[in-house]
Amino acid sequence: MNNTNLVTGYRAENHITSEDVGALYAGIVGEGKYVLPTERQLEAELVSNNLVRIHSGDAVINGRHVRVLPNTYEDLVIENGEQGAVSYALVYFRYTRDSETGVEDCGTYILNNAPSSGKTEYTDCSILAGDEMVDFPLYLIKSEGISVTNVKQLFDVPANLISAATDMTQVQKDITSLKSKDNALTSAINTEKARGSKILWQTSNGWQMAETTTLTLSEKVSAQRNGIKLLWASGDDKENADYDVQITDIDKNAVKLKSGKGYACPLIGGNFTSIGVKYVYITDKEIRGSARNLETGTKNGITYNNKRYYLFAVVGY
Repeated sequence: MNNTNLVTGYRAENHITSEDVGALYAGIVGEGKYVLPTERQLEAELVSNNLVRIHSGDAVINGRHVRVLPNTYEDLVIENGEQGAVSYALVYFRYTRDSETGVEDCGTYILNNAPSSGKTEYTDCSILAGDEMVDFPLYLIKSEGISVTNVKQLFDVPANLISAATDMTQVQKDITSLKSKDNALTSAINTEKARGSKILWQTSNGWQMAETTTLTLSEKVSAQRNGIKLLWASGDDKENADYDVQITDIDKNAVKLKSGKGYACPLIGGNFTSIGVKYVYITDKEIRGSARNLETGTKNGITYNNKRYYLFAVVGY
């Protein structure tokens, strides 16, 4: 018996099955359940507290292609909940296969009084495993009393091949940019190491030192020979902050005398391309940010952009 089948080839007979095509799609898209980036991507529109509308789009359920046709939709009725009670309704696709005839079908349904998990007893089933009933949850609708308060999307929308290739090209560019940034920062850090310094804190992606940001040093400031140096760089965002590397010196005696106080760190780009002042609170073991580190504007005739500067390392020296 020959168990090898040429699917996309002429055989002078009907030989291609839905299982063949499903296996191909599962290999390309994935063996899970996905909504494709086509049409309106099965967008849910809450028409009223009793009606949800699922717009056109395409899905793949374990390799099987399902569509809500272009320029159409499916309307589903949400039952009223009880006053003062929380209830859920689940919108889902249900795939079925008749065990006797082998006929397959799929429809859009809503399960009122659904579990808050957003699952049915057939959610974890798989067509590829031979299951005859498989559910693909799309939306979990939460109602409080008679009012819908939330419509939660439960599916993923993977990128198509062109988008994925474009994203990968951008990733390669980002990696090249990061390598360039790392070279500049590594050079500055290595210079400090050569002087007998040591890294007390470091990150590959710079921190803007917002008000909620606190970093912990690996050693106390008081344990350093002279104090600490803050290593800054500027850029449009933290992944591209590799310009105008600058250092702010903080004497350890100053930290001892003014522990926890704010320190202004003036930063000026080459040819005055950007001007900023970072403001940080320094104790013997921690450095905390400030809300003003994200500010931009003009004051006393000087235009400043504090959020352009990022902290990449703290060096003890």
